[in-house]
Amino acid sequence: MIQTNWIPLLYLGVVTAAITWLVVFALQSVPATEAALIQNLEPVFGAMISFLVLGESFGWRGLMGSGLILIGTTLAVLNSSNRLADKTTCLNS
Repeated sequence: MIQTNWIPLLYLGVVTAAITWLVVFALQSVPATEAALIQNLEPVFGAMISFLVLGESFGWRGLMGSGLILIGTTLAVLNSSNRLADKTTCLNS
């Protein structure tokens, strides 16, 4: 079986490892809070790509899960920006 399916295995091993390495390398230049938020959105991006490229179905559970992730990420970004604005205001006073 491996002899006949070595190209998909090679793809899974090399291409996915390279993409993962590139993402981790790129996230090193981003503040930790933003990197964590980007990492939390990976399941949403994976679901969208599988829907668009592979034609996967997206049921109500997928929509609810993606919606909850997006809401949580939005709240975290807003909370982070509000804290930053409060610190800037305190420093300028």
